[in-house]
Amino acid sequence: MSEQYFEEEEFSTAFNGSTLIRILGQVRPYWKWVLGFVLCVACVSALGSLFTFLEKRIIDEGIIAANRDSLKQSLMIYGALMLVSSGCVLGFVYLTGVLGYRVQYDRTADRIRLRTTVPIATDDVIVRVPRDFVTGVRPVAPAHRIEDQVFEDAQRTVLQLVRSEGRLDAGQSVLIELDGMAGVRQRNPLTEQPGASIAVGTALLALGALGLVLARRRGDA
Repeated sequence: MSEQYFEEEEFSTAFNGSTLIRILGQVRPYWKWVLGFVLCVACVSALGSLFTFLEKRIIDEGIIAANRDSLKQSLMIYGALMLVSSGCVLGFVYLTGVLGYRVQYDRTADRIRLRTTVPIATDDVIVRVPRDFVTGVRPVAPAHRIEDQVFEDAQRTVLQLVRSEGRLDAGQSVLIELDGMAGVRQRNPLTEQPGASIAVGTALLALGALGLVLARRRGDA
């Protein structure tokens, strides 16, 4: 008897209640954005079920029964709801981008220890750390901070320097604690420039106006 199996990557990451609580804690300052996202997803899901009912009604009461009035009415409702669904899709895609950028971990809690080990004995070791990639540099003995240095590149990167104290033998290390290894937060035109918000608002208004026109035509008919 042959054994059939599928080779796929196993999901080994632990996901439990504490993980969910951490996620909720991260999004708490942005609860309005999260609420909007959930409402948009719920609206799309509900309309998806309603579309199935309308498609059945179009076929049974419109096409098969050769009822043009019923077919016209169902198509008008279907089209109007499709516009609403498109607006909700646009809304939750936009909110996903906003939340994906705004919800960030606490950089001050991100702390690592950098160890620089010398292969041979030396009297002086200088460790250089770009300032834009950390929020803090704290040397651990035997080392101390010295004056920053500007690297002569296109961006004129500022380097934070840490110098060892005294002689280091082969195999000895200089320890530095680094905070917030995440880099500088860049400006995101999607979420921080008013033009993007105005464009999304205009698109939603256009969809609403089109739905209103279709509803009026349906009423006049």
